[in-house]
Amino acid sequence: MNVEIGTIIPLAACLAYIVLIALAARQGLRSRLNQLFIWYAFLLMMWSLGSFMIHGYPISVDPLYWNRFLIVSAVFASVAMFHFVLVFLGKSQPRLWLSLGYGLCAVFTLLTIMGYTVKSAYYVDGRMYQELGFAMVGAALIAFSFSGAAIFNLVQGYRRERDPFARNRIAYPLA
Repeated sequence: MNVEIGTIIPLAACLAYIVLIALAARQGLRSRLNQLFIWYAFLLMMWSLGSFMIHGYPISVDPLYWNRFLIVSAVFASVAMFHFVLVFLGKSQPRLWLSLGYGLCAVFTLLTIMGYTVKSAYYVDGRMYQELGFAMVGAALIAFSFSGAAIFNLVQGYRRERDPFARNRIAYPLA
């Protein structure tokens, strides 16, 4: 195992997400907000795990598999973040955008499995190289669009809110 800062940070993040998931689950699974938070934290945990595997075990893992794993979890996490923020702020959930987002996640998962996002990934002298496919642009657009929309909604909610307690509550996911 390769132990350096690039390995320790994703492992620590993965463990922190496990703790967050456990704490949210203790609060109850009946709340839609808790369910979405757990889903979002789970996807971030999976992304951290993938990053840890790529950086921690460069010789013994398949970098192509873990790169694809990272892409799928990142795209899903961006849509899950958007979904969570809408429920968190008490906004109506636009079914069209959520259906489109999760549908595109499914499409990009298939494109990733077929090799259209990352064509190849390999290590040379302990350094990873990868060749990206055409679908990577679409995956990045989806991830940035939904993450940006989530951040935009949080900033709007923060500016609109006058209650200091509610503003503080919005500041945590915004950070």
